[in-house]
Amino acid sequence: MRLYVKARVYPTEDKEKVKIAILNLFENVEVEEVYENGELYIVARGKKKECLNKMREAIRRQAILDTVRSVLMASIEDNKRIRVKLNKQAAFAGSLNFYEDSILGYIEVVIEAENIYEIIDWLAPSTVD
Repeated sequence: MRLYVKARVYPTEDKEKVKIAILNLFENVEVEEVYENGELYIVARGKKKECLNKMREAIRRQAILDTVRSVLMASIEDNKRIRVKLNKQAAFAGSLNFYEDSILGYIEVVIEAENIYEIIDWLAPSTVD
């Protein structure tokens, strides 16, 4: 499994708060600052399913298993990748919320795995038999 997380740091934002937003949902990741086309991004990478533990916990704490599962299933690319956008402000507060327009942008999350369905089942198992 590979995890790639990326969030733009807007001029009005504190880059440390953007890092906190990412680390509130992902753990055991390597975090770095990256400049692309003159813009600052915080990028995090991980290689183990355990990187997703905080995200998994947030899904359960917020009781949003069905919603998350539906979004993840709809976000599958090439049967091996999920790409979703998370609300940066919600992540800073420790909550998982999928992105809807915000002036502060989003956190892009890409999860790749040989069996992406196993990752989805682990993150947000079906609540229907």
